[in-house]
Amino acid sequence: MKDTIRNTNFMILFYDVIEEYRDLTVEESNGRRIHIEHLRLINEQQRIDWKQRATSRNIKMGEANTKYFQAKATIKHRFNHIAMLEEEEDQEHTDHQAKAAILFRAFKKRLGTASKTKNPLLLQSPLLHHEDLTDLESPFSKKEIDDFIKNMPADKAPGPDGFNAAFCWNIVAPDFYTLIDDFHKGTVNFRVSTIHSSP
Repeated sequence: MKDTIRNTNFMILFYDVIEEYRDLTVEESNGRRIHIEHLRLINEQQRIDWKQRATSRNIKMGEANTKYFQAKATIKHRFNHIAMLEEEEDQEHTDHQAKAAILFRAFKKRLGTASKTKNPLLLQSPLLHHEDLTDLESPFSKKEIDDFIKNMPADKAPGPDGFNAAFCWNIVAPDFYTLIDDFHKGTVNFRVSTIHSSP
């Protein structure tokens, strides 16, 4: 299989070198495409073969005391091994007893203490208790309305007409103040009247 892969790669490289000097003919282009597809199939077959070979070898010698088993155990040990621990004073320890002492102190420090937990779903803390809520019923001031209009994005239109808040505020401000005042009093009428014109 290695010879087949090497020969196929050589043929693909041969077609690439030819293409640097002239255009490939239809037969040569088809030949390179066939070789590339053939190489892909060979590589896939080699991958499957190695996977099956590793599986069968693991079944045969996985638990036996062989070099294969010892190599796997060594790799697993390296993954589960802590090579070095660093203390708060930036001092590194590689000795087993020193590392065990660092871990023991860390767990002992955590197990003997209790920390308060905060529930973000509790609404008592963000909702402040107010005795006097009469300010909520006070009418809107012109300063509140003006501050709100100033904080609106100047490049975005709040309605379908396409005009932003800064475009004609000086023109509609008096009427808007009246509208807000009537809304607070409860006398504003939001009904849309339709005007019918006779032909």
